[in-house]
Amino acid sequence: MRFFLLLLFFFASSALSAQSLKQWKTLSSEAQENGQFQTATAYWLEVMKLDSTTFEHSLNYAECLRETKDYRRALYYYEKNFKKDRGRIFALGQYRIAEMQQLTGDHQNALRNYKKFYSRNKSKSFPEVALAKQGMDNCSWALKLREAKNIAALNRLPGDVNTENSEFAPAPFNDSIFFYSALNSGFENAQIAIYKALHPDSIFNAEMSYSFPMASEGAALGNLAFSPDKTRAYYSRCEDKCRIYECDLEHGQFVNERVLGILLDGECTASMPQVGLYEGSEFLFYASDRAGTRGGLDIWWSEYRNGKWQAPVNAGDNVNTAGNEITPFFINEELYFSSNAHLSLGGFDILRSKGYPRSFDLPENLGSPINSSYNDLYYIYAMDENAAYFASNRPESDTAASCCNDLFRLTFSDSIASLEEKERAYASLKELNDYLPVTLYFHNDEPNPNTRDTTTNLSYLQAYDSYVKLKQKYFKENTSGLKDEEKENALFDIESFFEFYVDKGVEDLEIFQILLLEELERGSSVELTIKGFASPRAESDYNINLTKRRIKSLVNHLEAWNNGVLLPYINGNAENGALLNFRAAPFGEDKAQAGVNDQLNNEKASIYSKAASLERKIEILSVERMAERAPQIEFEFTSYDFGDVSSRSIKSTTFYFTNTGDDTLRIDSILSPCACTVPVLNKKNFAPGESGEVLVEFDPSGQAGLQQKVIRVFSNAATEPKLIGFTAVVQ
Repeated sequence: MRFFLLLLFFFASSALSAQSLKQWKTLSSEAQENGQFQTATAYWLEVMKLDSTTFEHSLNYAECLRETKDYRRALYYYEKNFKKDRGRIFALGQYRIAEMQQLTGDHQNALRNYKKFYSRNKSKSFPEVALAKQGMDNCSWALKLREAKNIAALNRLPGDVNTENSEFAPAPFNDSIFFYSALNSGFENAQIAIYKALHPDSIFNAEMSYSFPMASEGAALGNLAFSPDKTRAYYSRCEDKCRIYECDLEHGQFVNERVLGILLDGECTASMPQVGLYEGSEFLFYASDRAGTRGGLDIWWSEYRNGKWQAPVNAGDNVNTAGNEITPFFINEELYFSSNAHLSLGGFDILRSKGYPRSFDLPENLGSPINSSYNDLYYIYAMDENAAYFASNRPESDTAASCCNDLFRLTFSDSIASLEEKERAYASLKELNDYLPVTLYFHNDEPNPNTRDTTTNLSYLQAYDSYVKLKQKYFKENTSGLKDEEKENALFDIESFFEFYVDKGVEDLEIFQILLLEELERGSSVELTIKGFASPRAESDYNINLTKRRIKSLVNHLEAWNNGVLLPYINGNAENGALLNFRAAPFGEDKAQAGVNDQLNNEKASIYSKAASLERKIEILSVERMAERAPQIEFEFTSYDFGDVSSRSIKSTTFYFTNTGDDTLRIDSILSPCACTVPVLNKKNFAPGESGEVLVEFDPSGQAGLQQKVIRVFSNAATEPKLIGFTAVVQ
């Protein structure tokens, strides 16, 4: 009897389990079809607990993980499925693997999988083929990208601002009040709302009880922005569609709400407003899918003229694509925005396009660490703080979730918002060193093989040309004896080595030469430190001489570059007296990576392998100003107190300085913190011992209370600006 009851229980449990699996699958599929991916992910997880071996279950689970931005777990299941079907059941399997690898920052393997997917499907018509080609371009660009060096600090805002929900659309109001948008779980149905944080001294304390006065149940309210004079505010209200509203700011209160009907066009969406100035006029930039849009969402702008906003204008083909361009911000003739269709590290990246309404240049990607392989959005620069804010769903760690946006704060070692500053020193010594190292690669025993000479008549580009002609030989050696996947992988490794190391070195050298020439033309005498390396096939003393030849090939190239434009600086007869010296540091194989093959009879490993190829190089490591020819800037005083001043009375003071160095001092630019502070320089160049002055005028109209203004003086005397400033109490 006990056995019978046990058997009955077994069949009953099996039936219950089967019924439960069927119910979970039904719930999962319905939620997924309705776009409720967070719910569908939870349901498919229950299905996976009951049956994780069925291909359909793990594929749908991976698809929902992707939609909820859990890219690492999605990658795990896509890879697991692809090993089973190799793309026969799910044709997009390898594309999804590449997409997830790109979105988690593994650009090397993403490029490998995009290329394989593209080569196998390029004759087919589904859209992922074109997207794979774009993915290849993005990953190739990302692998060559240099990290931005003017970032002093990148910090995630503290936990009382950033929560487990999404925070986005930062809106700094002044140096102590900061607004932002966030998912508001206080409503019965969670909505987006606007919050406020206090941040004196950059320490943020969120007022979580604060609710924007225009908020209402059933509407998502966010994307707050302000007019330049802080008398009006703009924001998005989203119900069935998003609309942009305007209201007045009176004594710190938001009043007189009104919809900007001029921005509407049928059932279009209008969202993410920001207002900037150009030639004294206000322009409202926003994202919309209105008629005339190139793709999903485009950047549009409207001019404020005669007290009214004018008909919107599309920002143009240089900015907008067939993808999505969103979260615009305009300052100092530069438009910042996010796009998922321009060159990208992954997802949405923040870009910058120089120009003005009706004429924007092709954008440039701001690069890492501002951008990541995740979604980076809502860039806004706060000039008073020399800081920027943006939102990103990049995780705090490799294992953390990437579902939700957090707010980040960037501080810069120098300002990036001023056109005047950008024109000041394209090739400052700091920028030259930031660009380093420039790494150049050689074929085995080149240049001039089979000799112990320490010099050569060949230039580096001659050695480079000979190297790339051997590419087919490298392919043949690295793929001998391999088939199918192993052969494809070996080919990819050599292709990527030549593209991302050998060719990139020449591209970096070309840019570096331009920077170097501009620094020399400014009168700076500099010394380059060049280190040489070799693979461990030959004796140490032979390799020392080989690396000396490699360093000399670079010097030969620099002497001949651009019809010998650098030669006067190298020979010491330049008209401005600037010098270019070289300091060689030949290391031979002493610094080669451990484990690199050194067997003479194994050329495949000791010559043609990627590991051995990476060791045969020289590096321009540093650029240093020669001490005997350095300008210095020394101010008599760096601060001034105007005391109590009337808001109707313009004040001025003069800051005096002297060039205490032994080379010409050049003032490149002076950066003011606001329009109320105007610095005036009497001239730009000062001989050793010569004095100069900076007149500073302060217009207190529109200001109130204690004012502290810091002015940055950029010169060729140092990589960091000199700081001068004043205080005043405006009555």
